[in-house]
Amino acid sequence: MTIKIRLLLLILVAALPVFLLYAWSEFEGRDQRRAAAEDQLLRSTRLLAAQQVQFFQRAESVLSAVLTAVSDNWQDTELCNAYLIRLAGRNPAFTGLGVATPDGTIVCSSIPGRMLGLNLSERDYFRDLLETHDFSIGDVQIGMSSQRAIVGVALPLLGEDGAVKIVGVLGLDLTDLSKTISAAGLPPNGVAAVFNGKGTILARSPEPERWVGKTETPQHVWIASVGGGVTEATGLDGLPRLWAISPLLPQKGVYAALGVPAPTLLAEADQIFWQGIGLLVVVFAGAAIAASVIGERAIRRPLESLEAAVARLSGGDLSARSAGVGSAPELVQLGQSFNEMAQSLQERGKELEQKNAELGQLASDRELLVREMNHRIKNSLQLVSALIGLQSAAIRDPEAKSHLGEARARVMAVAKVHDQLYQNKEFERVDAGRYLMELCKELGESAALKSRGGEIVCHVVDCNLPPDQVVPLGIITAELVTNAFKHAYDDKAGTVEVELTAANGFCRLSVADSGEGVPADFEIEEHAGLGMKVVRALAEQLGAGLEVRRLDPGTRFTLELPFGQS
Repeated sequence: MTIKIRLLLLILVAALPVFLLYAWSEFEGRDQRRAAAEDQLLRSTRLLAAQQVQFFQRAESVLSAVLTAVSDNWQDTELCNAYLIRLAGRNPAFTGLGVATPDGTIVCSSIPGRMLGLNLSERDYFRDLLETHDFSIGDVQIGMSSQRAIVGVALPLLGEDGAVKIVGVLGLDLTDLSKTISAAGLPPNGVAAVFNGKGTILARSPEPERWVGKTETPQHVWIASVGGGVTEATGLDGLPRLWAISPLLPQKGVYAALGVPAPTLLAEADQIFWQGIGLLVVVFAGAAIAASVIGERAIRRPLESLEAAVARLSGGDLSARSAGVGSAPELVQLGQSFNEMAQSLQERGKELEQKNAELGQLASDRELLVREMNHRIKNSLQLVSALIGLQSAAIRDPEAKSHLGEARARVMAVAKVHDQLYQNKEFERVDAGRYLMELCKELGESAALKSRGGEIVCHVVDCNLPPDQVVPLGIITAELVTNAFKHAYDDKAGTVEVELTAANGFCRLSVADSGEGVPADFEIEEHAGLGMKVVRALAEQLGAGLEVRRLDPGTRFTLELPFGQS
């Protein structure tokens, strides 16, 4: 992640609380503006309800006047009919004026030819009137004479005993009601409606002829039943709107409603909100750009200069210095500290080069001396081995000849170590595996073994040991191989297996034969032979464990030596 990106992230992290606070404030303001818009819509709906209540109140007033006028002569059908006909002519919005008995039979009417004798007892508004003894409003139906949507209303005239004496009825032409609500200034796809407690639409604008008489959604009825309010619902036309509902005649279950598409109502609130959010984004974008420019000049370029100097220094150029780190005190101080460090390293490097040159010369001289010493020791040991060989050839006593052969093997074991030291560049370690392999080859080519027809099989792994461990290990191997051919095979032909392994911090030497085997009561510590004494002494010197195991047939000697111990 680059410095520029980190600076931008730092700005964003620092600005995030401000952004969230502002966004929260804008959300709060948006909610408040939405609530204000909803409240305004609800007030408009209440105004609509107050205006339309007069439509029903006028009908109630007309029915009250009719009942008062015919209360004494309602049984005079002709006189009552004439009065109702005149009254209907003056009120074209009212259709089918009539007077009915408590059993629902119309006894006089403004359209006597169609309504006289008609029984209204099954009409919902008539049944409601008989129960409440009050003004009632029915459901939407199609008028018999007008063939238009009407709603029946009824008002009772009560006798002195409180019982219904007669009932005045009329049909309200809902076309006029729809015309009055269409006067409201509605936005596109806005709806004004009046509906009853069943949800039946009594009036609607626009398209009253299409929707009057149909049932609105249950959610509208529920909101109306709890006293009105604002809800978001989908109308019969399938368009989602924000609806404000207000009681018009709550005691009669008549309500007014205004429906406006939510985006239209909340457009201003949303516009203000997004303008605020957009302004905030622009401010933060400007701050990010400014920070990027400042960071580029004041931080990234100086740091790149310092980084280039560090790269040169790490690449070995001790003359690298930092320049152009800007004017920031911290960066200036950092550049000075780097230059001082580079100067110190350059001076120290020169001192080290001089000392390395001196040490190199000393090491070269020491290596030359060590090689010369090892060469002379090797030559001396080979000379001793050759002298022992000449002496052995001149002696005829077999026992003495055997002892001289053993002594020569010991000298040869030491000589082989110095031979490897002479050939190896490292004087501190010797590959014990390679050493034992060459030692076994030398032992196998000795005159004593060739005369018997003996064979040495050697299996080794790489195992680097100090010279003071390899020399005793070689002598122990030579002693055990010599003893195997001497005692296990009684100077006859046979095979001796030498194996060197390394694991878990130990180097393990194994010398095994398949000869007669050691006696059952054989103990290494109690054996008095010179060879075994040499083996025991060298094993103790190495701090190694030595054990013997009888095989079928043969014997196996095992030496376990810890790495780096002597």
